[in-house]
Amino acid sequence: MKATIYETITQQLVTAIEEGAEQYKMPRHLSPNGINDPCNAITNLIYRGLNVVTLRMIAEASQFATGAWATYRQWAEKGAHTPLRPAS
Repeated sequence: MKATIYETITQQLVTAIEEGAEQYKMPRHLSPNGINDPCNAITNLIYRGLNVVTLRMIAEASQFATGAWATYRQWAEKGAHTPLRPAS
């Protein structure tokens, strides 16, 4: 059975807590790699709620250099998308 988004996020939180149990602050409270708060790269709106925790965990795990996020369509509209080409 495929895990729901809630189960996936819960497991990521548990892992983050276990990995940071000996530290004064939990990893999700720190700004990984100097990353700013997760915000929409197009609208500059700062994310709230569970999105902040989730996006910070993803950014830290992926070693992203920025907290900028956007939808696929938003990136494409800004020209930050290269259409997939069929293999030759």
